Formats: sequence, structure tokens, C-alpha cells
Amino acid sequence: MIYPSMHCEEIARDTAIENLNLTSQSFDAQLDAPIAQLHAASGYPVSLLSIVSQNRQYFKVADGTHRRQTHRNYSFCGHAILEDEDVFSVEDARAD
Repeated sequence: MIYPSMHCEEIARDTAIENLNLTSQSFDAQLDAPIAQLHAASGYPVSLLSIVSQNRQYFKVADGTHRRQTHRNYSFCGHAILEDEDVFSVEDARAD
């Protein structure tokens, strides 16, 4: 497994996440319906809206899983925030 590296702006982003209390376990119910619609349209087994901090990925809205967070080392988002592409897609998470 290749762990995601840290972006040069990681500390400033992490500070902003903490200051805005975005890592709290309260989930925004207003986002449940749009994520559920995207989930249904995509055909993927899991759809997430997440916040990536320095050490964790917090699932603010999750459809298709009961998990609410994971360690950043195991998150695809840790890699996605380093990409220049508009979309970061993982076709088979088990194989990646």
C-alpha cells in the first residue's frame, strides 16, 4: 500500500478544518438527499462527502456504509487532494 504524502498546504488546511469544527461527528442532514441521489445515479456501492484532516478522513455524509471515519493512510481522498485532475475515480478499491 502506498500511503498519501502530505501536501505543502496541509498544516493551514488542517488548522482551518479544526477552527471550523468540521471534524465533529454531527452530520449535515441537508446533504443527505443530494448524496443519496448521486449515489443512486452513480451505481457505485458507496458514496461519501468527506473531510480529510492531517490524520483522519471524516465521512460527513455516507451512503452505502456505516463507517464515519478512517485513518488518512487508508483513504483514497488522501491521494485525491494531491491530484491535478478534476475527478479522482477508483474503479476497484480492493485491487488498488
